[in-house]
Amino acid sequence: MKKNFYLLALIISIFQCVNCIAQNYQCLTPENNNNNYILSQPSSCTNINNYIPDPSNNYENTPVITYKINIHLFRMTNGSGIYQYSDTSDFKTMVDQMNQIFTYIEAPILPVSPPAQEIDDSRVRVKLMGIYFHDNDTYYSSSSSDPCEDTYYDNFKINEENEINIFFYQNSNFSSSGCGHFPCVNMMNCTAGWGCAQLLDHELGHIMGLPHPGNCYGGSCNNDSFDDTYAPDCNGSFTNCGVNATSSCLSAIGISNNIMGYNMCRSYLSPKQMGTIHKNAISSYSYTKFIDCDYNSANSITISTNTSWDRSMIISGDLTVSNNSILTINCSLIMSDYSTITVNSGSALIIESDAILTGLCDNYWSGNLIVNQDGTLIIKTNGNINVNETGSFEIKDGGYICIESGAVINLLDYLSVINLRPGFISGINPSLNLSANCTADPTTITVSGNGEINTFTTDEFIQNITISTNKYYNGNNISAGYDVTALLPYGNVLINNNAHVILDAANDIILKNCVEIQSGCTFEMK
Repeated sequence: MKKNFYLLALIISIFQCVNCIAQNYQCLTPENNNNNYILSQPSSCTNINNYIPDPSNNYENTPVITYKINIHLFRMTNGSGIYQYSDTSDFKTMVDQMNQIFTYIEAPILPVSPPAQEIDDSRVRVKLMGIYFHDNDTYYSSSSSDPCEDTYYDNFKINEENEINIFFYQNSNFSSSGCGHFPCVNMMNCTAGWGCAQLLDHELGHIMGLPHPGNCYGGSCNNDSFDDTYAPDCNGSFTNCGVNATSSCLSAIGISNNIMGYNMCRSYLSPKQMGTIHKNAISSYSYTKFIDCDYNSANSITISTNTSWDRSMIISGDLTVSNNSILTINCSLIMSDYSTITVNSGSALIIESDAILTGLCDNYWSGNLIVNQDGTLIIKTNGNINVNETGSFEIKDGGYICIESGAVINLLDYLSVINLRPGFISGINPSLNLSANCTADPTTITVSGNGEINTFTTDEFIQNITISTNKYYNGNNISAGYDVTALLPYGNVLINNNAHVILDAANDIILKNCVEIQSGCTFEMK
């Protein structure tokens, strides 16, 4: 039905690596740094194999995750020093090089036994949020013998709750070196270039939860916990790679090109190393917060075959379930704000028991879930959805919704709603041959927060009221004004500044006389 509005009296490019690295780029990160994350979900959601990037269908089931970074460059108080404003473009280029390394994963130089799957994209990226210059004699050159000192982080961190801070400074005690000590990175005597890009990817690998592939102590090798990296891969110096390369560890044969190793050709990550990064990224919101939560349509995915996700997923674009397929969420589905989940005709989205649909920004989702005609949404007992701000579920005419008793529905804000449009169907599309204990009337489900499950069966009258908070009005028809009904005392309608008011009607919205909308508020009609 057509809705009418009546206004009656309203007041990379790929960088060719041709450089010959002249500096000795060393990692000084302590071992066992940040590797013991615990995913607070069913045990099936912690299997690292489920987090290994899946290259099929152009990585349809492995969306890109992007870590946000800040770069801090230290100079003398008078502005002199190695780093100058003219170097800004070189550091931006270096970030592009870092992403090139993560995007184009090369084959392992040394053999892995048993052979591991070769995956050519880690699905990990970094995003440069800002470059900051600090003119300070005290911090320009550190004399500390601790490469992982916290002094720089403690005094110069910026947006540390959402971004990884990286500090570039001088230290005469070390060569070109780095230390990735969570949640920041120290880079000493390192200038922008390919070698520094390799080292910084290595240090960020530590922040993401990866150890060195092997360690050299007294001539003996100690391997990492991964069974798909070359063993032994123990080298303590920055040298060329290859089967015949000489390792500084007496028992090691050859030097690999693993990004987490000591070598000059860091270009490889094993499948389980990649899986660890993706698993750790969503193990705890303490780490998820460093992931870029901005909506990016380029990271959208479409599910066109029956799919069951036994891993948690971060999606910063849109998600579409189409082609008569069923997508089952068994762990967490973490979406960017302003993203959209669409369930098309003949398809279904199932949020299983203990599964969570939530947001990448602030741990609640402010996006939209749309169930089109003949599409189905099923929320099982203990299935959990977290919605905030203008986040909404829209069950269209002919769309199906099945909510089992005991489902956890969190609608935090007054504008966070589940809209059951006229013609919606409580249950499951019979063509899917699925079963669940659907609540006959979804509006009887207990909802926490200030939002509501809306139907559009009665008319709504707004009269003699001042609205100072967020408010969502829904109805068959909506009328607002001084005297739109005799059922209420006559009086003006005032929407104060900073309020966000939404009028959502199945048919007509009428704004009559004496409706005042102050500057600074947000007013929407749907």
